[in-house]
Amino acid sequence: MLNLKFKQNRYHFDPLENLAHNLKLRRIIENGIVAIFKQWKKLTAATSFDHELQKLSYKKAAEYALNNFNNASYFPNKSQLYQYIQSEVLSRTNTEHIHAEFGVFKGQSINYFADCNHELRWYGFDSFEGLPEDWSGNGKMKEHFTTAGKLPKVRQNVTLIPGLFENTLPQWVRAQNKPFAFLHLDADLYSSTKQVLDIASSYIDENTLFLFDEYFGYVGWENGEHKAWIEWLTIKSFLAECVAYAGNGTALFRLIKKHNK
Repeated sequence: MLNLKFKQNRYHFDPLENLAHNLKLRRIIENGIVAIFKQWKKLTAATSFDHELQKLSYKKAAEYALNNFNNASYFPNKSQLYQYIQSEVLSRTNTEHIHAEFGVFKGQSINYFADCNHELRWYGFDSFEGLPEDWSGNGKMKEHFTTAGKLPKVRQNVTLIPGLFENTLPQWVRAQNKPFAFLHLDADLYSSTKQVLDIASSYIDENTLFLFDEYFGYVGWENGEHKAWIEWLTIKSFLAECVAYAGNGTALFRLIKKHNK
């Protein structure tokens, strides 16, 4: 009876199998859809090489922090660092000096800082057209982070200045003619970070605070915001101390004094 049932089932499905073969569906599925899926899975799968790159980057960043940030407060994540900034930093900064963010994107961080102290006025600089060039080592290409020119909704104590830094910042800082109290540098790129530091130099003094969003920890971090910062300190003969940093690579610095030449 078992054999008979098997034969009956085979007989029942023979027309469907014949049809599949005649239409070449099996070949299309195997050589087309399945093959493409396998190839895509292979291309997007994390490799041991990727893991090793990340591990080495993390190791270099950890060693750098241990060697240079001995007196700084450490937080496992950016959320806790931001809470520290809210309670220990922004509640004490000079309300007459400038508080600015460079790299606003959708406005999450500048709105957070604006809510920390409503007496502070914040200025947000961004082209809102994304990265002006590829972000080497990070996999983010030109125009990544774009909002297609659309400005995000921000708090009442936030003013947005759209455009490229080199086009908007020089005239703006001259018009303000007062020092920066706090700069949040979230431009990611070495070139963009360098532009901000160079242009704002005349309006930066001792005790100015700098928050770098991607200071270290990612692949190629030595050539990003970190490089721009170290070069600027050297050229301007400033000393700086790390006040606090987080495990994601965000770091807060304060200018101390100038080198004695």
